[in-house]
Amino acid sequence: MRTPARERLSASRKAVTAAVAAYRKSAEKAGVEEGEIGPVCPPEVFERDGWACRICSEPLNPEANPRTREAPVLHYLVPIAAGGDHLEDNVVAAHRRYARASKPGKR
Repeated sequence: MRTPARERLSASRKAVTAAVAAYRKSAEKAGVEEGEIGPVCPPEVFERDGWACRICSEPLNPEANPRTREAPVLHYLVPIAAGGDHLEDNVVAAHRRYARASKPGKR
């Protein structure tokens, strides 16, 4: 029987798996050696940061369409391309607009 708690746990595991895969892909694309990989769970980072963007301090909307500029995303303090690690202390909650603005050619 699928309970709400099991659904949240399943979604959390999927989020961790997707985040690690995205990190590995970004590191490979940037041509840097893969740094340390820790169990970063996006929902836990959003909760830790109080569902507030750590760049502009505005609230994050958990219901926002993931493809919009207002969607909550993880933002690396030390970018992967600069050799940053995929660890909880290297990511903060932010709006997607800031993650995109930091990538050349994505403005």
